[in-house]
Amino acid sequence: MMDEHERLAISQRKWMLFFLVFFLIGASVTPYQRILLSFLLGYVVGYYGLRFLQSRVKAFGEAVVEKGTGTNLGTFIRFSGIAVVIVISLQFPEDIHVIYVVLGLAIAYLVFMINFTRQMFMDTLDSKK
Repeated sequence: MMDEHERLAISQRKWMLFFLVFFLIGASVTPYQRILLSFLLGYVVGYYGLRFLQSRVKAFGEAVVEKGTGTNLGTFIRFSGIAVVIVISLQFPEDIHVIYVVLGLAIAYLVFMINFTRQMFMDTLDSKK
């Protein structure tokens, strides 16, 4: 099971880094700097939340295997990060667009869901062979 988790986490990191580079290049060469930097701000917090969740899930799985019980998954910390970035975007509405920050936050979880679905589909195809 941990091999599958590691494989999924590596794939998610690749996609997340691709989006990071995309937003950085887009913000530096296009006239849509405010929008892309707002995406980037939300995206970075979403990426941190996803990476934090991946490490907590790994620790949770190891704790369940060793002790039979698990620890929490750090939901409060991830939601706190989201709340902080929303407050920052509300404090600086002339520089940061709130809607794009929220969409940037959602990209990390969208990548997670799409990658997980793709991996499950590929595993199903492999098991039928």
